[in-house]
Amino acid sequence: LPPFRAASSSSSALRADQLLKCERMDVSLINWVNSFEGVEPTVSALADLSDGVIVHKILREIAPDNFLEGGVKQNVGTNAILKANNIKKLMKDLDTYYRGVFLQNFDLDTVNPTAVAAGQADEVMKLVELVLGCAVQCDDKHRYIQKLMSLDKNDQANLMVLTQRILSRGEASALDKSENSILEAEDGAETGGGGGGEEEDEELRAEMAVLKEKVTELEAANADLHTRLSAANDQAAELSNDLASALAEKARYQTLYNEAVEGGGPQRVESGGAKERVQELEMKVEEQERAMGEMEQQLAQRQSSLQRLQDDLQIKNSEAQDLAAEVGKLKGYKEKLEQAGDLRRVLADKESEAEKLLEQVVELEASVDAYKQQLEEKDRAAEGLRTRLAQAQKRRASTEGGGKGGEGGAELEAQLEALEAQHQQTLLELQTARSELDKARAERDTALGGGE
Repeated sequence: LPPFRAASSSSSALRADQLLKCERMDVSLINWVNSFEGVEPTVSALADLSDGVIVHKILREIAPDNFLEGGVKQNVGTNAILKANNIKKLMKDLDTYYRGVFLQNFDLDTVNPTAVAAGQADEVMKLVELVLGCAVQCDDKHRYIQKLMSLDKNDQANLMVLTQRILSRGEASALDKSENSILEAEDGAETGGGGGGEEEDEELRAEMAVLKEKVTELEAANADLHTRLSAANDQAAELSNDLASALAEKARYQTLYNEAVEGGGPQRVESGGAKERVQELEMKVEEQERAMGEMEQQLAQRQSSLQRLQDDLQIKNSEAQDLAAEVGKLKGYKEKLEQAGDLRRVLADKESEAEKLLEQVVELEASVDAYKQQLEEKDRAAEGLRTRLAQAQKRRASTEGGGKGGEGGAELEAQLEALEAQHQQTLLELQTARSELDKARAERDTALGGGE
């Protein structure tokens, strides 16, 4: 048990030490920010960076060509919306800078602009960490690393941890050239300029055609060398056969010469001729040996040339395969880009259709309101006629000579019937308008649902 308790105590002390270092990270970042000359007033807390103005000044010092003057709104005060807009602009510029200069595709969505604008320390630290990554990777990085090393040891240690982390993230999110071209093409397509991907595709196709042509030439040269090497091998074999025949004949004449010398007498005359023949054969053998030596040298040279050509051919084939894979990859990205463009067009059509249907809904709602108003007016007119008819009927009942009063009542009854007919017609039109309104609303909801 005692060793376990000791280990537990040591682990707790280690965690406490790490926590203390994490708490000092914000202090180290504040000291680093204050080391820049353009920081005014001096930053005392990470919340002072929540409006993005000081961060933009630092980025302007690091890369003035990428972070332009007026990139963020000044003097936003405590307005959270304006501060969040500044942070969003900074994140967009940082994304472009990391992708275009460092060829790194960071997931910048991990930084919450609203939380940064609210002054949340952990979110502001994420933003400043990205600025630190710009400083230690830019063209003038030696100057900013020297500035970092001028801080105290604790700040140096904390900032080195952050630097190592941002560099590791950069390596993990590194883009190749084709991916970066596609990302630039997507940005161009969103802003109305999507021709970059097609130009890159054409350049790769042209380079592919040149490589294929070189491979074809190398293959033809390789075949020609093989033919010449085969002919040289045949010639060498023929020379070897001639040399073997000459050596055999030399051996035969040498034997005859030795027999003639040993036998003496009349064979000496023949032996003299044999000796001359042997000398001729020796000269012929020497010539054949020289020819064989020269042929072997030529064969060695041709074999060396053939090996070099085969190596070049292998390299070109490898380059052609790599380029073909690159073209295939680019085609895949291009297809995705085209699909995204098709989806954007469909969405735009759906939105346009929904807007038209919304206009129809508004018009139909206005028509329904008009019909309701007409219906109410006719109801009031009918009620007035009913009142007048009742009064006329009372007058007719109280009048002794009711002929004239009867004519007035009949006239009012006729007007009332006409108004009731109009009332029914208006009700029918109102029901039709409501039906059309419900139908238009359903079509609008369908169009909006399809667009999503």
